[in-house]
Amino acid sequence: MHIVKKVVFIFLLVLLIAVATFLYAPMFAGLKPSGTIGMKIFFWADLIALILNGYSGNRLLFPKTEKQVSQLPKEIKPEEVGSYLIKMRDSSIFSDLLGMTIVQLSKADAEKAKLSSILDEKFQRNSISWNKFYSVIVSAHQAIIQNDVLIARRIEQFDTGEFIDLQKLISSGEYKKDTIPDDIQEEKYQLFVKRWDSIQNLYNVNERLLVKMDALEAEIAELGDNNVTNENGEILSDIEELISQTHYYE
Repeated sequence: MHIVKKVVFIFLLVLLIAVATFLYAPMFAGLKPSGTIGMKIFFWADLIALILNGYSGNRLLFPKTEKQVSQLPKEIKPEEVGSYLIKMRDSSIFSDLLGMTIVQLSKADAEKAKLSSILDEKFQRNSISWNKFYSVIVSAHQAIIQNDVLIARRIEQFDTGEFIDLQKLISSGEYKKDTIPDDIQEEKYQLFVKRWDSIQNLYNVNERLLVKMDALEAEIAELGDNNVTNENGEILSDIEELISQTHYYE
């Protein structure tokens, strides 16, 4: 909470206590709750205001913080990645991205199965051509799953509450009015932006891999037996380059 609000609250609370002390302490005004109806109303209104102020102040000065409990195990099986992404989607500002990632993962599974089937039709299993294509297909599929695990872990580590509060302060310019140095808050916000971008970049790499796998599917379908063209070689090289980017974002 903004430090100025805390200072204002403390001032109002002290003022309320001082007024109550002056009105009801015997050495000052010495008013009694048992006096006139007006005094009774004033007394109970004062008491209720003091209680409400105390409750609000406790939440303001000592906000309740929820400890973030990790939902992700250290090791995630490939077949479990989708279920973890679905669990995380409901309570995250990344819900849209997670939803698209879940669809992306489903497409990757389908693309691998389709490419494997086409390879079996075109080439003899474990032949040079079959191995050449299949190894790249499997690597691309594994890279997509690995990127999805990284997406899940980085979203889990992302302090959503702090990011939203800081984003509001930065966008409104309120951060310039508190006691925390502006450059520190700006630097911290930029760190959040970089983390957000790194998550988006992992999704983008996966999307490019799917496009290349789709292109490879069309190329393999048009091949004759044991026929590997230069265009196929370019697509395979592109896929291998995208897979290498996965290691860059780890």
